[in-house]
Amino acid sequence: MCIKFIFPWAIWWLLVMTCAKDIEIPYEKYHVGWQVIGLLIPVFGLLLFLLPLIFFKGEGSGFFKKAFALDDV
Repeated sequence: MCIKFIFPWAIWWLLVMTCAKDIEIPYEKYHVGWQVIGLLIPVFGLLLFLLPLIFFKGEGSGFFKKAFALDDV
Protein backbone atom coordinates (compact mmCIF):
# COMPACT_ATOMS: atom_id res chain seq x y z
CA MET A 1 0.00 0.00 0.00
CA CYS A 2 2.83 2.37 0.84
CA ILE A 3 4.57 1.83 -2.52
CA LYS A 4 1.33 2.06 -4.49
CA PHE A 5 -0.24 5.13 -2.85
CA ILE A 6 1.94 7.01 -0.38
CA PHE A 7 5.25 7.00 -2.25
CA PRO A 8 3.82 8.36 -5.55
CA TRP A 9 1.91 11.02 -3.62
CA ALA A 10 5.07 12.07 -1.75
CA ILE A 11 7.15 12.21 -4.95
CA TRP A 12 4.42 14.23 -6.70
CA TRP A 13 4.24 16.62 -3.74
CA LEU A 14 8.03 17.09 -3.76
CA LEU A 15 8.03 17.71 -7.52
CA VAL A 16 5.23 20.28 -7.33
CA MET A 17 6.78 22.10 -4.38
CA THR A 18 10.22 22.16 -6.02
CA CYS A 19 8.81 23.51 -9.28
CA ALA A 20 6.79 26.15 -7.44
CA LYS A 21 9.86 27.26 -5.51
CA ASP A 22 12.00 27.35 -8.66
CA ILE A 23 9.41 29.55 -10.37
CA GLU A 24 9.48 32.05 -7.49
CA ILE A 25 13.25 32.01 -6.92
CA PRO A 26 15.36 30.53 -9.74
CA TYR A 27 17.40 27.47 -8.79
CA GLU A 28 20.78 28.56 -7.38
CA LYS A 29 20.06 32.01 -8.81
CA TYR A 30 20.60 30.82 -12.39
CA HIS A 31 19.22 32.97 -15.18
CA VAL A 32 15.68 31.97 -16.20
CA GLY A 33 16.91 31.14 -19.71
CA TRP A 34 18.92 28.19 -18.40
CA GLN A 35 15.84 26.78 -16.71
CA VAL A 36 13.88 27.12 -19.94
CA ILE A 37 16.64 25.30 -21.85
CA GLY A 38 16.69 22.62 -19.17
CA LEU A 39 12.95 22.15 -19.67
CA LEU A 40 13.03 22.19 -23.47
CA ILE A 41 15.73 19.54 -23.93
CA PRO A 42 13.67 16.68 -22.41
CA VAL A 43 10.52 17.95 -24.16
CA PHE A 44 12.30 17.85 -27.55
CA GLY A 45 13.60 14.37 -26.78
CA LEU A 46 10.09 13.19 -25.98
CA LEU A 47 8.76 14.77 -29.19
CA LEU A 48 11.50 13.13 -31.26
CA PHE A 49 10.42 9.81 -29.78
CA LEU A 50 6.65 10.27 -30.17
CA LEU A 51 6.34 12.02 -33.55
CA PRO A 52 7.53 9.06 -35.65
CA LEU A 53 5.21 6.76 -33.71
CA ILE A 54 2.22 8.97 -34.45
CA PHE A 55 2.73 10.46 -37.92
CA PHE A 56 5.19 8.40 -39.95
CA LYS A 57 3.37 5.10 -40.22
CA GLY A 58 4.09 3.44 -43.50
CA GLU A 59 3.73 0.04 -44.99
CA GLY A 60 6.29 -2.33 -43.54
CA SER A 61 8.86 -3.98 -45.77
CA GLY A 62 8.43 -7.38 -44.16
CA PHE A 63 12.17 -7.61 -43.46
CA PHE A 64 11.65 -8.44 -39.78
CA LYS A 65 9.21 -11.25 -40.52
CA LYS A 66 11.48 -12.70 -43.19
CA ALA A 67 14.53 -12.56 -40.94
CA PHE A 68 12.85 -14.40 -38.07
CA ALA A 69 10.51 -16.69 -39.97
CA LEU A 70 10.73 -20.34 -39.00
CA ASP A 71 11.47 -22.61 -41.89
CA ASP A 72 9.41 -25.75 -42.28
CA VAL A 73 11.26 -28.21 -40.13
